[in-house]
Amino acid sequence: MKVIEADPRRNRLSLSEKAAAQVLRRRRKAEAAAELREGDVLEGTVTRVAGFGLFVDVGKAEGLVHRSEVTWDKGANPLSVHRAGDRARVKVTGIDRERDRISLPIRQLADDPWSRVGTAVRMGDDVDATITELMPFGAFARIADGLGGLIHVSELSAERVAIRPRP
Repeated sequence: MKVIEADPRRNRLSLSEKAAAQVLRRRRKAEAAAELREGDVLEGTVTRVAGFGLFVDVGKAEGLVHRSEVTWDKGANPLSVHRAGDRARVKVTGIDRERDRISLPIRQLADDPWSRVGTAVRMGDDVDATITELMPFGAFARIADGLGGLIHVSELSAERVAIRPRP
């Protein structure tokens, strides 16, 4: 607990667990910022899922995995990939020592799916695809995790096609 008011004349003592936890969290982050190095790969636990990303506790401190750094799969909602309590392997890519912030992407530990283009996937190949979204100008399709693109409406069929997305 942190003492936030002590008044012996009125026999009043006010304590705050929240303030003590904030001080502890700041101290842990400062120590972690001093110990961690960019490039470190760590195991952690997802503690919170927020609209902008995931918070992962790596033992020394808690860091942020921005929503754009969760998965290569653009067809997946990055915030539905992990839940609080999940284990996650992360890589330290940024340490802001002034603000005691740690950046921890997950997807950088997996191969960039676009690195397979030209080797595993070549121009002219026939591949299976999953349609992920329909738009008036075409359809978005995924051929592998993190690897997809647009099928323009003019490339969907030899016949004229009009796409009406579902309401």
